[in-house]
Amino acid sequence: MTDSDLQALLAFWQKTLRLQDWQIIARFCDTTELTDSSDYGNLRVRPHQKNAVILIRHQGEGEDPIPHTEEEACVHELLHLHFNHFEVTTEPGHTAQEQAINLIAGALVELKRQIPDLTIS
Repeated sequence: MTDSDLQALLAFWQKTLRLQDWQIIARFCDTTELTDSSDYGNLRVRPHQKNAVILIRHQGEGEDPIPHTEEEACVHELLHLHFNHFEVTTEPGHTAQEQAINLIAGALVELKRQIPDLTIS
């Protein structure tokens, strides 16, 4: 996946998830920029200013305990913006929220793949 592919995915999903009022930058990173080498993405957010930076690790780089695509990682991090006010920092709530966001992101990306000509108006 190229950087222009990532930017196109960001634009599509930002509109689809109704996050157009946010200033969001998405870029690829290496594992040293992530909190944990098994992370496949990271979100740096300033909710009161409605801006965020999404860091995405290329598929297959680093540890990969949960197979993912760059698109799933992008959607996952965007979904965190909607869940931001519900952030759970203690266990088991944090793990449950991450699992829910993973499942929602995967389902949305799979649905998009099943409808190849899907566009958002």
